[in-house]
Amino acid sequence: MLLIDNKELLLGPDESVVLAATSNAHVREANAAFLSRGDLTTRQLRKKCVHVLQNETASVEYQVDDAVVASDDATTCVIVVVVCQATGLVSIAHLDEQTSKSDACFRKLMSHHLGGRHCTYDAYVVGGMVEDTLVGLRTSSSLLDHMVKSPGRFNLRLCCVSSENTCERTGQPLARSFAFDPLTQSTYHVSAPTSREAGPATAAAAVPLIQVCKGKRTNRDCGAVPPLLATPAADQRGPGLEQRLAQYWLNDHGEGFADLATVYDTWDQKYVLAGRICTVPRWLMVSYSYLLTLSDAELLEKTSTTPRYEGENFCLDVRMALGFILKQQEVFTIHTRSFVWDPVGRMWMEVSSDKKLRRGEGATTSCLEEPKVDIPGSSWSYTSLVDLEKEHLAAAAAQT
Repeated sequence: MLLIDNKELLLGPDESVVLAATSNAHVREANAAFLSRGDLTTRQLRKKCVHVLQNETASVEYQVDDAVVASDDATTCVIVVVVCQATGLVSIAHLDEQTSKSDACFRKLMSHHLGGRHCTYDAYVVGGMVEDTLVGLRTSSSLLDHMVKSPGRFNLRLCCVSSENTCERTGQPLARSFAFDPLTQSTYHVSAPTSREAGPATAAAAVPLIQVCKGKRTNRDCGAVPPLLATPAADQRGPGLEQRLAQYWLNDHGEGFADLATVYDTWDQKYVLAGRICTVPRWLMVSYSYLLTLSDAELLEKTSTTPRYEGENFCLDVRMALGFILKQQEVFTIHTRSFVWDPVGRMWMEVSSDKKLRRGEGATTSCLEEPKVDIPGSSWSYTSLVDLEKEHLAAAAAQT
């Protein structure tokens, strides 16, 4: 059931759920407030950011994990945040046309919430701009249809999609990113620096802003667009970018495969990139090799439905993802990787198999290793209480 201001959204005969939602006065007021919001950087927030890319999902339990959930570059895609009113648990997903219409993907998003199917949730939806292919409209409509048909109650707090997210003068998206702070219930615009803004160190490392998603371009000329947040962290979109960006293309075999990858372990509070065995057909390897030979303009035409609106780093992201795949064999294994947040350095650090943390490719640090103490009966003990009792009895027997 879809609610607005705690009242059920009633649809007229043949009325689109997107039109009904975006024409509601309460939603329009919330959208206007969100679009007019001022600039606030992640550095000012001083919090870690759990960032999801296209076709990824994650959840955060605010009572134990003080983190912001975010995603960016949703033009024809949609970013959805669902907050359980009973538990406060927050889930986020970045959906494209295929994943938004998949019932299995919607269930996977809601599987983060263990309170039952009939709970009441707050929902925030951003993206789904209006363009000639109508991909954005279909994506938004599919997601809202799932909420309408669900036995749960979804109170729509923000629905910045369709005409509400498209500049009438330029046709560009008004908002392409969304961040939500579960602790304060605040919403933000969030973005990572482009390769040119990041400086020589990060630019050389090719850390991009835009993930592989349809229809993105930073709207710098549209007066209605609020300033996006420029974040100084090189890993603003989370760790393992090369592998995660390639995930979209590893599933793109022309079969319309739809799946959401869960990239954050809510219990252990760390990124977990699941391993898998990948099989890439030779014809697909040849196709990807061909794409890498194209100029940026040609690559945009081949890989985007809306090349006029792509972001500055779109081509860099595509080349990074395809380059990662082409470095492998036709059949290769991606091993599971885990990353924890370093609150001092404000960066994600990979946890190696020996439970040490790795900064980049070189040094290791054991600052977060398990303490080398022996507390009998605890998880830190090298000897159990039973072993100590046996030693005590043996010593007593020897004395007699």
